[in-house]
Amino acid sequence: MVYRLIQAPRFLLLCLFCCAPALLTAADLAREQRISADIERYLSFGQALRLKAGQWEFLALHEEADSQEIKGGVILLHDWNGHADRLGVIQHLRIGLTRHGWETLSLQLPLASEGAPQFERQGLITQALPRIQAAGDYYAKRNIKQTVLIGHGLGARMALAALAGNQPASARGLVLIGMALDEADQAGKEQLRKIQLPLLDLMGQRDSPAVLASKRLRRKTARYGGNRNYRQVSIIGADHEFYNREQMLLLRIVGWLNRHLKPDEPGSYKGIGP
Repeated sequence: MVYRLIQAPRFLLLCLFCCAPALLTAADLAREQRISADIERYLSFGQALRLKAGQWEFLALHEEADSQEIKGGVILLHDWNGHADRLGVIQHLRIGLTRHGWETLSLQLPLASEGAPQFERQGLITQALPRIQAAGDYYAKRNIKQTVLIGHGLGARMALAALAGNQPASARGLVLIGMALDEADQAGKEQLRKIQLPLLDLMGQRDSPAVLASKRLRRKTARYGGNRNYRQVSIIGADHEFYNREQMLLLRIVGWLNRHLKPDEPGSYKGIGP
């Protein structure tokens, strides 16, 4: 009996230690729900959907293309402290791309607690993958045959992980906006080497130090993997949020999409609704 009483605390500590990584990287669901509710309350463009990833429902903002020719569907992934309708990069792209023949689906991604350390933010990457797959499934139901992943900051890192794992299968291109890649991030480097689809690596001329410091590493890693369709572009005068450079960002992406992706097959699209 004494032995059991002494060993019990050790057993509990061992359990807590083993579960610590999962606890430390858990998403702040309450924060996500508050933000999602505010977005739905004040949404002025597009349609708010609830998609399901496993047992969890999450918010996604969908808008059909404002064009007779449907080129495909874009999945938009916000930065670590953003949301599905964040002013600047995400909102400008989710509205602007529809005017160039692309449907958009902006996902609310898992969020860390405010002020969370860097390692906790990185832990959200794997939690985002089922949501990206759910977005691909949604487009498949609408007979959208090709999709493009566009991510900003941590959202770009999530997009990279998803595409390296062939999620979704309809993906035909990847746009990384302001993505940092640490030399110690072996998984990230391996994922970047693996991708052979057209890849646009965008950053601002005045982007965050981590993004600018890793631009050579990103370029070298992609080319080492043999991706001949990799291109790295810096937008003059832009910071990480592309403040006052949103239209330049949009036009750069649209031009790249037009060069590398052909429209969906005629008659393949069906506006069947959510």
